[in-house]
Amino acid sequence: MKFSPLRKLLCAGMAIATLLFPRESQAQDSRGLVLGTLTDSTGGLLPGVSVSVTNEGTNVAVNLVTDSKGAYQARNLNSGTYSVTAKLDGFKTAVRKGIEVRVGSAIPIDLVLSTGGVSEVVVVTGEAPILDTLSGVTGTTVDSKQIAELPL
Repeated sequence: MKFSPLRKLLCAGMAIATLLFPRESQAQDSRGLVLGTLTDSTGGLLPGVSVSVTNEGTNVAVNLVTDSKGAYQARNLNSGTYSVTAKLDGFKTAVRKGIEVRVGSAIPIDLVLSTGGVSEVVVVTGEAPILDTLSGVTGTTVDSKQIAELPL
């Protein structure tokens, strides 16, 4: 079967485009994600809440504002231990500490803000779920010492 020059050119162009523009894969993500929803004590959604996701080791913070459905997402987080702080005028500040973010993980952290003075702070202590229920991706970080100790 003989192919026309135009058909050969189109096939070659598609092959090159596939190599030059690969699609991103969730399984190859080298960072983690913290996401959640903020509600009041009655279960009502809270839009416009200031959320700060802070790496406890480096003190680097990602500052966000919840959307119209009270949701937030802090993407591209390096592996480490994080804290989430949520503030809104007329509500007590809520803090969740000790959140372990791993490579490729998506950690759901939902917070409930209760009404109260601006000066009051509620600290929630607890551990993030060990199982990632949002994706089937698992991952770990391998340091240079572990790589050097691998058998040949």
